[in-house]
Order: sequence, then structure tokens, then C-alpha cells
Amino acid sequence: MKTLPKVLLSLLTSSLLVAGTPYEQRFEEAKKGFEAKEYDKAYDLLDTLSGEMATHAQVHFYLGLCAIELQKYDEALAAFDRVLILDPNHVRTKLEIARIYYISGQYEQASVEIKSVLMENLPFDVKNNVESFKANLEQKLTKTAWLASVSIGVIHDSNANNTGMSQFNYLSFPINSDKEKSDTYMYTSAGLTNIYDIGQRGDWLVESNALFYLKMNRHIQDNNLALVSLSTKPYWTQNAYRIGFPISFDRVYLSGEGYAKVLQAGMEGTYLIDEKSMLLPSVSLKRTAYSDDDTLDANAHLWALTYKRSFGDDPIILSIGSSYEKSHKLRGTGLNVDADTWTHKIEASKELMRQLTGSLYYAYEDKDYDVKDFGFNNPHRKDKENTYSASLSYALSKTSSLNAILSYKDQKSTQEPYEYSKKTVGLNYIKSF
Repeated sequence: MKTLPKVLLSLLTSSLLVAGTPYEQRFEEAKKGFEAKEYDKAYDLLDTLSGEMATHAQVHFYLGLCAIELQKYDEALAAFDRVLILDPNHVRTKLEIARIYYISGQYEQASVEIKSVLMENLPFDVKNNVESFKANLEQKLTKTAWLASVSIGVIHDSNANNTGMSQFNYLSFPINSDKEKSDTYMYTSAGLTNIYDIGQRGDWLVESNALFYLKMNRHIQDNNLALVSLSTKPYWTQNAYRIGFPISFDRVYLSGEGYAKVLQAGMEGTYLIDEKSMLLPSVSLKRTAYSDDDTLDANAHLWALTYKRSFGDDPIILSIGSSYEKSHKLRGTGLNVDADTWTHKIEASKELMRQLTGSLYYAYEDKDYDVKDFGFNNPHRKDKENTYSASLSYALSKTSSLNAILSYKDQKSTQEPYEYSKKTVGLNYIKSF
């Protein structure tokens, strides 16, 4: 008969809840705290109530939700276990348990929970979401994954003779400011990515990429360009940190002939400051070799830092970054090789409506050349370049999008032949597999 007082207490608690007593009022207060994202306050209140309202499954459920937000995963699992004791078929609880296992990298346990959920009689939309979660889990459980993408686009350039290949701005291309001519070109690219797990799942991985790019001009055939790029990057991920060691090799062809080779290696990182912001530092060494003019061959050291943050519930994604490049020639007497380059960028993007995202971008580049050219009134060359662009991206599906971009670039220089401006407008289609 010693258990009788506990039974009476349980019955009394249940009757008090129905009657709208202080127990229920405190529970409603805790729910409001959770919905207001006051997780610490809600957790403390629910933790107390879980002892006083032991037969109330919703108390334990919300306690588990608060614990997840506070990254108290063991406490969350304990709370959800109590829910399942009271209600073994509580589907939402099983999904939350799977989410905990997923967050903590325990993908096998998460898979077990998801399979259990799929045995239930689920609404159609819920079942679709769970199936998507299951597919994502199965990908995590494999040692290797393949991704592919293709794109095709068209761009009109108001000044194609001047840095017509500016998307490859790590290379030197001829500038003909006195021969401004507009042109339209089509381009296509195809990429293949392999991600291979070389350690415990989610810790050490290797990402390898192959990219082919082809650009064909309507009038200025000398600007036709092809690029073959190969890269690999082992990286390590742990909690809020990711550290990678990328190595890449690019081969560039101009007018059907070999133009340059670029080899680059370095280290990059990602640090998640919180759920809305991150830092991305990188450092690398680059060597560029030109096929026809070895006086342009150069080594360069690059340092970069980018900060990203989302603002609001309907978020605006803001990215701010700066980079510094120190380049120096390997041989010869090339004038426009040794240089210090500072670049500052800012970009803001936002989903304007369902499936439509807009983006604004600005970059400022300051390039100071070391070697003086006394053939000019001002022998010390300094270039300052401003780039402005706006783009729209419409998601046709989860794996394809249609994109439009408008940009304006203006370069000022202490040496007049290197001054130019241009406007470009383009449209492209991207499909991933």
C-alpha cells in the first residue's frame, strides 16, 4: 500500500491540470518562454514541473525541446524517453530523438529512429519530410558521395576588349582601352565533385573537384577561352570548426592555345560563431606560369578573411570580406608583375519572395605596382577598381535555377592606358545532380 500516496498524487495532479490550476498556468508560461526563445528560463521552469507533473507528457516534451536548444543533448534524450514511456507512439518525440542523434553525428542511431517513425501512419506531407530526412541520413552513412552540375549562359559585355576574362582575375590579360568594343558571348561549364570520408563519419573528409569551362565570343574570337580546373581538399570538421587544406591546378587556353598554368595550395577555415554568423579565414601560396611570356611568371601569397551573418527571421544574409595579395616575378624584367593588392567586398542577399532571391554586391580593389615604368609621365602605376553588381536567382526546382546579373566595373589608373570601364548583363541556367 506504500504506492497509494503516489497514485493519489498522480490523480490529484491530473485533476488539477484539467481545472486550470497553477500547475497548468506555469506550464503555459514555460511554453510561451520557449516560443519567445527564452530557453534558459523555460528550461528551469519545465525542469521543476517535470517532477511535479510527472504524468504530463507535454511537460517532458517541451523540456526536451528546450534542452536541444541549449545543447543539453543527454538531458533532452532523458526527457524524450519519459515522453515515450507515457505515450509510446508519440511520433514527434521520435523525430526529435533522431534530430539529436543527427546533430551529434550518431547517424546509425538516427536511422533507427527514422525507420521506426516511417512504420507509423503519417500524413502525406509529414511522410515526405521524413523520407527526405532519411535520404540525407543515408548519404551521411555512405563513405563517398558524388555531385555534379552543369550551367549554360549568355553575357553581353560593353567593353569586351578590356579584361574580357575578368572572371579569372588571378591572370594577366591584355588591356586595350583605346579599342573599346562590345561583344556577346556564350559560356558553359560542367563540374563533378566527390566527397570521401576517410575518418569517423563527419570528422575527416576529402573533397575533390573537376571543372571544365568554355567561353565563345560572337565577334572577338581572340577572347575565346577554355579552362580545366582540378582540385582536392582534405578537411576536418569538429563542432563549430572546419579546417581545410585545398590544392588546385588550373590550365587556361586562349584562342585554342595554351595560355597559363596556375598552381595554388593553402589552408582555409570556418568558425561558427553562433547559429547566425561565421568567420572564414584563409591563406595560400600561388604560382602562375604563362606559356608565351615568362616575364609575367609570378609567385603570390594571399591572405583573406570573410565574415557572414544573417539578420532577422526573414533573413538578409550579409557577407563582408577583405583580402591581401603580395605577388612578385620569378624572372626577367616584367613591369606589371610585382604588386600589392588589397580587395574589399560586401554582399547582401535576401529571398524576395518564394523561390526568388536577390543579391547586391560591391568590391573595391587597390593595386600598387612596385616596378616603375619611366615611359609614362607618372612612372608609378596604381590601379583602383570599383565593381557593382545586382543579381536575381529563381529556383525552378530544388536542383535547378535561372539567374540574371547586371554589373558595372570602373578602373582608374595613374597610367592612362590602364583605365577602362564596362557594363555587363547576363542570364544563365544551372542544374545540379
